[in-house]
Amino acid sequence: MVDIRNQELQLKAADLQRKQEEFDAKQAFNEEKERSDVLIAQQRIDVSEAALDDKTRIAEERLQTQRDIASLNAMSKG
Repeated sequence: MVDIRNQELQLKAADLQRKQEEFDAKQAFNEEKERSDVLIAQQRIDVSEAALDDKTRIAEERLQTQRDIASLNAMSKG
């Protein structure tokens, strides 16, 4: 009877150990996923900011070109 109880306790201990290892692995996976999600979000922000900077630069260049053309037209008329 004592041997059976010892075996039950060993099985419970092994089960608890397995559950702890599964929990630890899941926690590590979740932490890694969260880090990855944050990195991806930051990369998206960086790409969006770069695209916005490019659009702004292009718009400013177009405005300057239009000013230059208007200035040349005014000089040729005047």
